[in-house]
Amino acid sequence: MKTLLERFRELPDYRKYKIAKYNMGEVMYLSLLAMLSGANSYKDMALWISVKKRERTRTLFIISLMS
Repeated sequence: MKTLLERFRELPDYRKYKIAKYNMGEVMYLSLLAMLSGANSYKDMALWISVKKRERTRTLFIISLMS
């Protein structure tokens, strides 16, 4: 059984410029998670994603210190 992220990665990318920094499926997945967490605009989604990215980085740093 495929995960939701794997399903999103299978979606075609219709963006005008194919030189994209981020995978469309991952953008869709993170946007959905942000909306489910209360984000109501693109700005809210971008803020939610940046906060989660910082939290993940901090967690990985702490884990590396414990090793």
